[in-house]
Amino acid sequence: MDLLNQFIIKPIIPIKVFGLDVSFTNSALFMLFALLASSVVFSFNRNKLNLIPNYFQIFTEMIYNFISSLVEQYLKKEAKAYVPFFMSLFIFIILGNLFGLLPNSFTFTSHLMTTFMLALYVFLLSIIVGFRKHGLRLFTLFTPKGIPTAIVPLIFLIEFALFFVKPVVMALRLCVNMIAGHIVLKVILHYSVTLGLIKFIPILGYSAILLFELAIAIFQAYIFVLLSCISLKDVLYLH
Repeated sequence: MDLLNQFIIKPIIPIKVFGLDVSFTNSALFMLFALLASSVVFSFNRNKLNLIPNYFQIFTEMIYNFISSLVEQYLKKEAKAYVPFFMSLFIFIILGNLFGLLPNSFTFTSHLMTTFMLALYVFLLSIIVGFRKHGLRLFTLFTPKGIPTAIVPLIFLIEFALFFVKPVVMALRLCVNMIAGHIVLKVILHYSVTLGLIKFIPILGYSAILLFELAIAIFQAYIFVLLSCISLKDVLYLH
């Protein structure tokens, strides 16, 4: 049983440009699916708003209101400008997480490079927003008020280092949780079949784990957006 085979990036359309491999892969395919699905869902919902909403409209409005309230909680008066960004980020990540629960699919959020690029995008956005709003005063973020002058340089270095570590931590958190969940699912399914256990019990156990993994997929998307909101809040309000 190869537990890591499901995480291998495989070329679908081999492409080489000047000797550089830029093949269209299974990872790129499912990222494209996530982008298209999120675009179709919300463009359809926007254009088909009903006075008496249907279940689909209620569902999408619930997601929007949930993300909107989360962003407003942290960004306050600045929230309106960033709700679309965080909404797109949440949908993209949650679809990436959920695609991996489908047979013969690929979880692109299980790859560190993908999650790191998402975290890096949030990190760079935070820096740009911070400098645009505060200029060089942004560096006061790394020197908390009320600390003794003698240890200001040390605290500055520590806070500065922690600030740059944040995107790595965010990327690792999402990536590792997705890998662990899918490995557990595969192990349970494999031994349920190979050991010839009573069918009802393995299916029940697998279904329970599947529901748990579904909850983890949603929760990890939420945590990523939450940490992104906090990161942006820090540079907007310098605390």
